[in-house]
Amino acid sequence: MSLAGGILIALCGTFVLNQSYLWACLITVGLAVAVLSLTAKDFKNYWLAVFVLVLPLEIKKMLVDSAYVLSFVESYGFPVGELPGPVVYLSDLPFMVLLALWIFEMLTKKEKLFLPKSNWIAVAFITWSGLSLTKADDMASALFDLLRLIKLYVLYLYVANNVRSKETIGTLMKFLLLGVILQGLLCLYQYFAQDLGHIVSGLFGERKLHTEEFLRNMDPSFNISGEGQIRRASGTVGPTNSQAQFFEFLLPVALLLWLTVKRSRTYLFYFASFFLGLSGLIVTFSRGGFVGITFGIVVSIVLAGRFGIISNKKLLVFLILGLGLSVLISPIVYKFIMTRPKSATVRLHLAKVGLEMTRTHPILGVGLNNHLVVKQQYDTWSYVFSLPAHNQYIIIASEVGIPGFLLFLGFLAVTCKLALLSARCDDVYIASLAVGIFGGLVAIGAHIMLDILGTHTVMTLLWLYAGLAAALHKWYPTPSMEDV
Repeated sequence: MSLAGGILIALCGTFVLNQSYLWACLITVGLAVAVLSLTAKDFKNYWLAVFVLVLPLEIKKMLVDSAYVLSFVESYGFPVGELPGPVVYLSDLPFMVLLALWIFEMLTKKEKLFLPKSNWIAVAFITWSGLSLTKADDMASALFDLLRLIKLYVLYLYVANNVRSKETIGTLMKFLLLGVILQGLLCLYQYFAQDLGHIVSGLFGERKLHTEEFLRNMDPSFNISGEGQIRRASGTVGPTNSQAQFFEFLLPVALLLWLTVKRSRTYLFYFASFFLGLSGLIVTFSRGGFVGITFGIVVSIVLAGRFGIISNKKLLVFLILGLGLSVLISPIVYKFIMTRPKSATVRLHLAKVGLEMTRTHPILGVGLNNHLVVKQQYDTWSYVFSLPAHNQYIIIASEVGIPGFLLFLGFLAVTCKLALLSARCDDVYIASLAVGIFGGLVAIGAHIMLDILGTHTVMTLLWLYAGLAAALHKWYPTPSMEDV
């Protein structure tokens, strides 16, 4: 180990001396994180924490020259799914460590692979998506998006098999919610300081994608009302709507853990994650986000009362407060929703185009991640660049056909069912987490009727939640669904 470590440090040092200060800093930080893992109490939990903490940073690197990506964007606009080329995300690096350790344990300890009930629907969905490649006009976009789906499926299996103890579950959620706190603070800073330059800069490592004309044209999307100079915050997850989706996944969990925890220090942590996350979501000014989180929180609170996770007194207080707040802010909400009316018109038009694509390609669709490629054959309209249908369900149906769309819905339905089953658990923490997962999925399910799951982070959270719901159902048995 000492010899191998010395050789590694020598090689990295030689590399650093021939690179920029940025690379030197990145490698130094990477080595520090790796060395610290050797002192961690639990090696696996350490790398799990690193994985979920860096996930919302959405840092990625193309492994080949990005000329093809540039030409793709110039021709079709930004892809709905993965970039048309090999990409490594920062979060992939700690996950590779986790995956290697899991494979080693299965080989040495002869552990059996647990395949959740939702597994076969997931496999069928990915297989059908693979078949849709036969229809793809742009094979690179389809192929690399399929590879991303397979990677997310492996993450789903990893979580279902390895996130089983209360300590591991606690580590996962603690660092996910720490990410919510950090992203909430960042969004608040962006909004009040109006320091939003990084929203579109360096997205593909190529500044020339973002000309002055491009930035001027994007102002209607980043401004609150489509006019003026007050811009919406977006954190690091991606565009404003994707940032809102990140908060939507996790806020119902933060809320229920805050309401059920008894220790003061943990109570303050969950309160901060909910309050700062909700504040961060608000300053994104995502209308889909507002709709989604409203559904998610209401459903979570009602189910928590139904399963006895929170007392009837707390449930009544929240319902009264919610009703009163709704009455007070309804004029403001209505005024905001009615701003940017062109956005609603555009969404309706794009939905019709997507449905027409589905009608003419009902079985295998137009090919995975090829919605934008084929869309130009159905619609020549463009706003800054060609936009996809702002509805994830229509996107999936148009790309992989109606059978693929039904498999996707089935995967979500089984995941929600598993989460509801775990909500009957006698352990309040597990039950609260299960209801929070269900609430997060409800929030996202409502939001993606108006937007797409357009970034790696939010897609990862979807599959991570699916694996976590399966793990809770497997390792913390509960009564059958018939009793719910």
